[in-house]
Amino acid sequence: MNKDTTTSIRGIMAIMIVLSHLGEYYHRVGSFFTPWGGYIGVSAFYFFSGYNLAYCKKNKKNYIDGFLEKKLIRVFLPGYIMYILYMFVINRGFDIATIYKCGYLNNDCFFYWYVKSIVYIYLIFFIVYKLFEKYNIENNTLFGIIVWIITIIMNSFFVPTWLDYIVPVGFIFGWMMAIYGKKIEKYLNNSVMILLESCALIVLITVACLSELSVFVVLFRFLACIIIALLCFSISTRFIFSCIFKKIGMISYEIYLVHPVLIRLCEAMSVGKVIYVLVVCIGTIFLAYILLKMTLHVMNKCILDKKKD
Repeated sequence: MNKDTTTSIRGIMAIMIVLSHLGEYYHRVGSFFTPWGGYIGVSAFYFFSGYNLAYCKKNKKNYIDGFLEKKLIRVFLPGYIMYILYMFVINRGFDIATIYKCGYLNNDCFFYWYVKSIVYIYLIFFIVYKLFEKYNIENNTLFGIIVWIITIIMNSFFVPTWLDYIVPVGFIFGWMMAIYGKKIEKYLNNSVMILLESCALIVLITVACLSELSVFVVLFRFLACIIIALLCFSISTRFIFSCIFKKIGMISYEIYLVHPVLIRLCEAMSVGKVIYVLVVCIGTIFLAYILLKMTLHVMNKCILDKKKD
């Protein structure tokens, strides 16, 4: 897949998640992207996580060297910092109870379940990698399925609702696309298929929104995850997006982390709707960029110090 395009897609998905939460919390600015904007965005993030892990495992030698240190610094460190800030904002400061919640990562923070899920994916990936290496197992398909199943099991302990257990299905599709993508790329890499996938996704979302039975919502969400995975793959092999989406995509994870804190901050300060939108949209981009720079600085420093040792 084209790296510039996949980065741009992540940028678009990050914007959809922010818009979804703008319509869901505090002033509830619009409802067009709620709740499916966030659902689609997170599903796409899972897809690219699975694709990148499988691709790197398959094509990069010594990929596992320093894997946990890099991933935990890149994912957990900024996630934990924003979690602490989030708890500070919603509790109007720190007390013993808040400090305790920060210690065991309470689920009061509505974005942190995804951070936990990604951290678990990396931990499980590392453990399974070592086991496969020890017993000389070369089956990448089995590898991905094991990581995916264990991730779903772990997700069941902390996701917001049971309907979201299936969200990581995007991960296994991303994984399989990295392994078998060349065989199906010719079928997915055309404008007609992209149009069909987009229409199918719209139909699934519409039917799920109209359905009153939770079993159908689960079914349509599961099917939507499949369509999202196929759509991401189709688009990323065909198009190159504008520079602005690429720039936003580079801080997509930080955008996901920062915007809930600003939403709660605006809520705590009781700001008006216009200020609310401006602070969340503009402030998120600015703080996300700073958070990325800080994370990369820590990562580079740790790697350099380790090399010196």
